Amino acid sequence: MQKRKGGSGSDGKGRKSSTGSSDGDGEDHRAKKIKIDGAECTTSPTDIVPGMHLLVISPQKLDSNMLVAAGCDGLPAAPLPPSEPLRRRPWKEIYAERLVVERNWRRGNPKDSTLEGHTDSIMCLQYDECRSILMTGSFDSTVRVWDMESRECVRELKGHTRCVRALQFDDSKLITGSMDRTLKIWETKAFKCVRTLEGHNEGVISLHFSGMLLASGSIDGSIRVWNLSKGACFALTGHRDWVNKVQIINGTQLISCSDDTTIKLWDLSTKQLLRTLTGHAGQVQCFQTQIPHHLPALPIKLPEGTPIPLPVTKIVSGSLDNTVKVWDQSGDCVKTLFGHMEGVWCVAFDSLRIVSGSNEGKLNVWDMESGGLMYTLAGHTGSVNCCQMTDTKILTGGEDGKVRIYDFLPKPVAQISAA
Repeated sequence: MQKRKGGSGSDGKGRKSSTGSSDGDGEDHRAKKIKIDGAECTTSPTDIVPGMHLLVISPQKLDSNMLVAAGCDGLPAAPLPPSEPLRRRPWKEIYAERLVVERNWRRGNPKDSTLEGHTDSIMCLQYDECRSILMTGSFDSTVRVWDMESRECVRELKGHTRCVRALQFDDSKLITGSMDRTLKIWETKAFKCVRTLEGHNEGVISLHFSGMLLASGSIDGSIRVWNLSKGACFALTGHRDWVNKVQIINGTQLISCSDDTTIKLWDLSTKQLLRTLTGHAGQVQCFQTQIPHHLPALPIKLPEGTPIPLPVTKIVSGSLDNTVKVWDQSGDCVKTLFGHMEGVWCVAFDSLRIVSGSNEGKLNVWDMESGGLMYTLAGHTGSVNCCQMTDTKILTGGEDGKVRIYDFLPKPVAQISAA
């Protein structure tokens, strides 16, 4: 068992601190890193499997509205607008592209580039590949909107008075959570703040919305679930420490992880805790789930002593015990990945690989099937705080205030040949 981090530069709970910086109340909130929360989708979360590679042989059979991109935490992003036609491509071009992408993934051969603009650590990010938009939240209290075609910052959103720790957006709204104890809802046409939600006693460090439900996690150990249409809110209590990640599943259940070293499953209708997963020896900072295409119907009454199955087929979690764990639908830990020398702040995965970012500034890429370490990507000069995978890219945000983009398809499609 590995020890939790501590000593100099730590608050004794394994939370990283940065020299000479605090958030104004005597506690260094930069110590906690979270990864981006899952993106809401306008299609059903069961429509795609994270990382699935789709080769379209007959594009004439597809409607232009059907194309979706994998969003944060394996949930699909919003579809292309109806006015955006689906470009038809020769199958040879697609095949050649897939060869290049997969070869670069296997060899660990991406093109590395950076985005700079924030004046402090980047704490959360979300990338929408269809619309080529990236949003980042920072310890500098701002959110930046990036055009990924031009690689330029096109908006800087100000309104929070302290660190922006969590964000999620879709085609109509952006929701942000901050250490100022509030959540803000922004409309994404003019990027104006239209609503501020208050209720947490301490900073908001995680959020996820699905439909009209919004969940938020706080350093006060509570989870709040908001009905955005009715304005109602209720709390889920059970964690004993910071709630680092929340995710609503199918509008009926919620999964959370915490510094109390656990992952919990909640029933949103009864507001009851259904199950607790234990196994990490340190604070659980992050997780990502894989949602099945078709959720099996649960029996009315499970046999006595039978654990409630998870509403997801897989969970990958990262912890300050320096490990990444893979959990199956039964809630059993089926793999523990060792390789990081310091705590893990963020994870992402698809059907083939797992990516994890750590306090040592390294990004590990693991083989999903074997659990073996494939290679390590460097670049950040401080911890890797948040990450997201797409079919062709890894995007990370770091303590150094930079976004790094590892592109496994660096050439324009027109330049790709099967050779």
